Amino acid sequence: MNTKIILAIMAGCLVLSVKANASWYDISFSASASSLNNVPSGSVSASGMIDVSGGYATAGWIDVSGPGAGINAGHYSTLFTASYAPNPFGTTTSTLFYYDNVVSTSSEPFFTQNGLAWQNSDDSAEVNLYYNGGYELDGATDSWSTGNAFTATGSAKLTAVPEPSTIISGALMLLPFGAGTLRILRRNRAAWFDLD
Repeated sequence: MNTKIILAIMAGCLVLSVKANASWYDISFSASASSLNNVPSGSVSASGMIDVSGGYATAGWIDVSGPGAGINAGHYSTLFTASYAPNPFGTTTSTLFYYDNVVSTSSEPFFTQNGLAWQNSDDSAEVNLYYNGGYELDGATDSWSTGNAFTATGSAKLTAVPEPSTIISGALMLLPFGAGTLRILRRNRAAWFDLD
């Protein structure tokens, strides 16, 4: 068998084993501009990780940066598990973000209209990433009433992160192919030397 074909089969097996077992996903978002209290502002980007189990995000974090995020830029470590994020003013009579934590790892878009919501460590700010005809990232802080809120529409990406056990099992699956490749290379090398 051709060595290139064997190597392609080996790479394919490794990719399939990684995709089949991954539960952690890198998540990223970028927008060239945002609106801060309806005033055009600068770019916004976000990146983090989420743990997806049974079609739902169960844990994760995200970092938001860029001039368009204003004071909402920062690290958000708590993924909400209820159906809405609390109002940033601390009251329970109204809500800021609705979300459902549904993540479809095998289709595009990978979020529903509600998406995911995170909160920072001191409960002073929230962000919501969702899909509404396009990926959108919204943010707000406790002082939302004074204009500290942003919204940005851009592109988002979800990428599987291989677990160490997955990489090891994928490597073990490739051992027979590797042994076969070595035999073929030795045979070819011996044939070249026989020609001399």
